[in-house]
Amino acid sequence: MPTSVRLDPDLEALVMKTAEVLSVKKSALIRQAIQEFCRKTLERSGRRPYELVKDLIGCAEGGPRELARNSRKFMVEMLHDRRARRPR
Repeated sequence: MPTSVRLDPDLEALVMKTAEVLSVKKSALIRQAIQEFCRKTLERSGRRPYELVKDLIGCAEGGPRELARNSRKFMVEMLHDRRARRPR
């Protein structure tokens, strides 16, 4: 099914250079890019925000454990420490 797409000169050059590097035709590169974009978009659309970041939750180490509950307290302490370290 033929479809026509207009590309600005910069995008056209990018597509041509990428197709050249991969040794594929422009049309094959564009089809592959569209297919990958659509597949990823549909994968993400059915997932809840937690599912998108669950692999990141708990991966960082360090910092106060109760930061979420006492963020104001920690922010005030941090600002006081910075002010105390400032040269006068």
